[in-house]
Amino acid sequence: MDSTSVYYKDFRIESCPSQHAGTEQWKARIFISWAPHDAKTTRSFSSQDAYQTSEEATLQGLALGELIIDGKIPGLSKD
Repeated sequence: MDSTSVYYKDFRIESCPSQHAGTEQWKARIFISWAPHDAKTTRSFSSQDAYQTSEEATLQGLALGELIIDGKIPGLSKD
């Protein structure tokens, strides 16, 4: 399983898709990291949506990370 990292608004989003056990489907799993006051903080998030490929799950994970950072998903926060 490969991971892809991008930087977005002083945050690092790492997308590490995981394959559903016993299926050909993938789910998005991400880690959002930032370093306020020189203390690194990391939070993990995952989506229950199923994707056909690892690449699609990676891209959707990165998009999910941006939405979380922007505060656009009710109930999910980086804080």
